[in-house]
This record gives sequence, structure tokens and C-alpha cells, in this order.
Amino acid sequence: MRRTRVSTLLALMAFVMSAGAAPIAIPGLYSTGTSGEGNVDPYYWLAASPYGPLPVYVVTTDGFPIPPWAANNGSSRWISRTANAQADAVGFYTFRTTFDLTGFLPHTAVIVGQWSSDNSAQIWLNGVFTGIALNWEQPFWSLHNFTITSGFQAGLNILDFVVENWDCPGCNDWNPVGLRVNILEATAEPVPEPATFALLGIGLIGLGLLRRGLKREG
Repeated sequence: MRRTRVSTLLALMAFVMSAGAAPIAIPGLYSTGTSGEGNVDPYYWLAASPYGPLPVYVVTTDGFPIPPWAANNGSSRWISRTANAQADAVGFYTFRTTFDLTGFLPHTAVIVGQWSSDNSAQIWLNGVFTGIALNWEQPFWSLHNFTITSGFQAGLNILDFVVENWDCPGCNDWNPVGLRVNILEATAEPVPEPATFALLGIGLIGLGLLRRGLKREG
């Protein structure tokens, strides 16, 4: 009888503690190019560039630079300063998107995706380099996997893809800058409801009373 009561209470507490632990999708985080070819991407923009802050466009599939850039598809598309992505100044371009983790536990957030760029690039989260980079001249032939598991914060989060457009002697006007991001999974655990904390408190009180009762019985 004593063992049954202990097991029942422990099982109840385990259920309460896990009730709010299921991760759900982070709202407001999208792959590049969801608005369709030729359109402004509403979720990404250039926070900094040799031209200053600018909107970005979904690159059209009507010849160079697609290919050699990996082909657009329904999951994600290339974005650039212009829709035809032909000639861009040498320098750094900070492609930015934001998402809000209000109501989530930041330490549980995870973003899994694929990305590519022309040319090299780095991923920064909330002003801190994630250590994820494409450090060579031509990563744009295919998509490359990435996973972000730390650096998140409560409230607004800023996700930057800093792309360097390298000098290309002899390329004439064919030296575009581009970014492609395919978000495969973006989840975080929601903050537990007050009722969950109340149930956990009741469970702890019950466990304390049960221990006291078992001592008396012993």
C-alpha cells in the first residue's frame, strides 16, 4: 500500500512537470523567397550594405545567376538587392530577419535549416557570431546544413546572415550578391501555464505530507 501511494504521487508529478515541455513552432520565422519570384521578400531585408539599408527581392529564374546558383524551389528561393541579381558592389551585406520568443523559454529554442550564399557568409544571432559560416568563394552550388541551439533571448530576436560579395576581376557586370535560407525546423517550449506551477506545488506538498505519514507508519 505504501509503495503504491508513493508510485502514484511520483507518476502524477512527472506528468505535471512534462505537461508544458512539448516544443512548438516558433512563429514569424520563414525561409527566404516565400513571396514568390520577382517580389519583395516581406520577412528579410538588408539591414546594412554598400548601398545602405534596403528591401530585398526574390531572384527570378530566367538565366544567370540561376545557374550557377542552386535552383529555386517551393521550399526556399534566393534573395538579393535586385530581382535579376546581376551586378552588386563588393562589400558586406547584412540580410536580416526577426522573430519573437515572447511566451517561450529561450534556452529551449532550436533552429534547423539549410543555407547558401554568394560569396562567403556568417550567421549572427542577437549580435553574436554563431560560429556557423561558409568560408569559401562559391558555396552557391548547393545548400548547406546548419543548426542553432543557443544565443536566443526572451522577446525579439535578430537573425543576421552577413554575406561578403568578393571582388571578381574580369566578371564585368556579373558579380551578384545573394542569400538563400531554408528553415526546416524552428521550435521552442512555451512558458508553462500558471496552472502547471500550481499543480506542481500541490504535488510537492503532497509528497511532503506522504513522507511525514510514512515516517509515522514506520
